[in-house]
Amino acid sequence: MTVQVAATKQQNASQDYAELKQEAWRLIDRIMVEGGFLDDSEPEGVNWGHVGDMAQTRNDLRAISDRLFHEGEHA
Repeated sequence: MTVQVAATKQQNASQDYAELKQEAWRLIDRIMVEGGFLDDSEPEGVNWGHVGDMAQTRNDLRAISDRLFHEGEHA
C-alpha cells in the first residue's frame, strides 16, 4: 500500500506541475499579446506613477528570471 500511495503522490505532483506550467504559459501569453504592456508604445501622458509601475514590473520579472536561472539572490 505504501508504494501505491507514493505513486499516487507522484502522479498528483506531476499533474499539479503540468497544470501550473500551463497557467504560467497563459499568463505569459496574456502579458505579451493581450496587454501590450511591454511593446514599444508608451501610455499617453506618462507620469511618475507609470514609471513606478514599470519599475515594479521589471523587479517582478527580474525576480522570476533570477529564480528560474539561479541568478541574483537565487545563485
